[in-house]
Amino acid sequence: MKPIAIPLPQLRDALEYRDGALFWKAQRPAIAGGRRAGTKTAKGYRQVCLNGRLYLEHRLVWCWHSNQDLPASVEIDHINRIRDDNRIENLRLASSSLNKANSSRRRSATGYIGVVRNGRGWQARCGGGGQHGVIGQFRTAEEAAKAYDCAAMELYGPFARQNHALIAFVRAINGEQT
Repeated sequence: MKPIAIPLPQLRDALEYRDGALFWKAQRPAIAGGRRAGTKTAKGYRQVCLNGRLYLEHRLVWCWHSNQDLPASVEIDHINRIRDDNRIENLRLASSSLNKANSSRRRSATGYIGVVRNGRGWQARCGGGGQHGVIGQFRTAEEAAKAYDCAAMELYGPFARQNHALIAFVRAINGEQT
């Protein structure tokens, strides 16, 4: 859905924000006042029809709180990657590349993000700006995962998805000390 200008006065007149969601203030045709606005899309986002146009709920929530419109080039990132969790504290402005850095990518067959088997060892890969570079070769998948985490933090900062929680979990279930 291409972002379009959001009519801020109509937004505030028609909707109210409560607990990460937008609700209709008053009765509308076929919609009871106080009811949650919008529907869920096939991709898991919520969308709201306002003045005959569809808007993504997280963009409306951001505009509601900032009281300003968003340029089409600006994206809103869901920090916890849950697409319909539109609490303002879960939303942050992001460029397209940073938003993708926080996307729910599948882990490789190794179980780690950015780690692949390479011969007898493990290779860590990380990329930014459309480039995917090899970080290095490692003896264990865990070492490669840690190297990926460092590179991802350098490239994406707080938007980086990391393996460290998975490494700690694996160590815990194996009875290892961290």
